[in-house]
Amino acid sequence: MMVKGPRKLGASLHSRRRMFEYFRRAEAQGRPLEAAVVIGAHPLISMAAISYPPVDADKFHVAGGLFGEPVEMVRCRTIDVTVPRWAEIVIEAAF
Repeated sequence: MMVKGPRKLGASLHSRRRMFEYFRRAEAQGRPLEAAVVIGAHPLISMAAISYPPVDADKFHVAGGLFGEPVEMVRCRTIDVTVPRWAEIVIEAAF
């Protein structure tokens, strides 16, 4: 992520990764892509985040496997995205 202003961040969407595909689909439907950046999560969440499971697998299920129990999730306040309940900071965005 790159800070571009007081209320603006930039992200690189690599063409061979899933965020690019999610962005492409949202754009084709004429809607913004909603995303959340989680800061201050448990290290096992970070380990799961860098994994590359099959398309139909959720990275939070991977994290749950590492924990040995499901990760407790909550809905964001301004977008329809869920994040780990115990995150210290969540940045919500639509682009």
